[in-house]
Amino acid sequence: LVRLYLYGPDGQAVSGSPFPMTSDGTTNWQAGVTYSCTVKLPARGAYAYVFTAKVGADTIRIPASTRQPGPAADRPPTLAWTGVPGYTVDGLQPERGLQGTNFVFKVKYADPDGDAPAYVRLRVWLPDGTEMAGSPFAMAREPGTPNWVAGAGYSKTLALTIQGRYKYRFLASDGVLGVNQPEGGQMIGPLVDHPPVLQWTGETGYTQEGVQPDTGPPGTVFTFKVKYSDEDGDAPADMKLRVYKPDGTELSGSPFLMTPPAGTPDWAAGAIFTRQLKLGGHGQY
Repeated sequence: LVRLYLYGPDGQAVSGSPFPMTSDGTTNWQAGVTYSCTVKLPARGAYAYVFTAKVGADTIRIPASTRQPGPAADRPPTLAWTGVPGYTVDGLQPERGLQGTNFVFKVKYADPDGDAPAYVRLRVWLPDGTEMAGSPFAMAREPGTPNWVAGAGYSKTLALTIQGRYKYRFLASDGVLGVNQPEGGQMIGPLVDHPPVLQWTGETGYTQEGVQPDTGPPGTVFTFKVKYSDEDGDAPADMKLRVYKPDGTELSGSPFLMTPPAGTPDWAAGAIFTRQLKLGGHGQY
C-alpha cells in the first residue's frame, strides 16, 4: 500500500491524509511501478508531503526523515513600473548624478488574490559587481489606502557615493510566492559621475584669473576665458559667465553664454570657453 501524507500551511496533516495512491497498472516491481493521486488543496498557502509504502512488516518513506516542500495554493504577486513620470520604463530617478545624489527607486506591487506583501525589497549592486552593504533594502509603501489587487507603490531613496554604473532589482513576496522585477537579470542603474572642473586656462594672462586686459578705459573690450573638463568625457549643458558691476549688482544680460572652441573638444582633457564684453562704466567689476 502506497500513501501520500499531505501537510497544510499550518504544518498539520490535512483532512483525509494519508491518501491512498493508485498504481499505473504495471507489476514489474524491479523496473518500478508509478503511483499517483489527485488532491484538491483546501486552503491558501504552502504545503509539504511525504510518500510511504508498506512492504511486509516494514514501512518505508521518502523523504526518509523530513517533509518535502510541496505545492502552493496561491497566485503569485506582480511587480511593475509605477507609470508615473520618469518611471514608465524603469524604476529609477534620476538616471545619473554626482556623488551623494539621492536616487529614488520605485516599483508597484499588486496581487490578484488581494494579498498584502510580506515584503517589498530593493537589491543594489555596486559598479564593481558586488552587492551594496545593507542590500536588500526594505521599501516603504507610499501614502494612501492600498488596494492590493489594483496595486500600491513602494519607494526607497539611496544616496550613492561610489562613482560608476550601478545595477538593481526589486523583489517581493505575498508570504507564499515570490516575484522579481525584472524577472531575470538586473536593471541598468544610476550612473554616479565625477563632477566637472573649471580652472584657469594657463595661457599668458590667464594663469591666476580669467580676464584680459585687467584694466582699461570705458568701452574697452574684455576677454573672459575659462577651461572646462570632465573626467567622464561629458560635455557641459551650457557654460555661462556672471558679471557684477562696481555697485555689486549684476550686469544687464548676465549670465552670458560663453563660446566653446571650434571642432569636437576632448572634454576629458579640457576645452577653453571665451566671452568678450565691452564694459562702459567706471570702477572694479
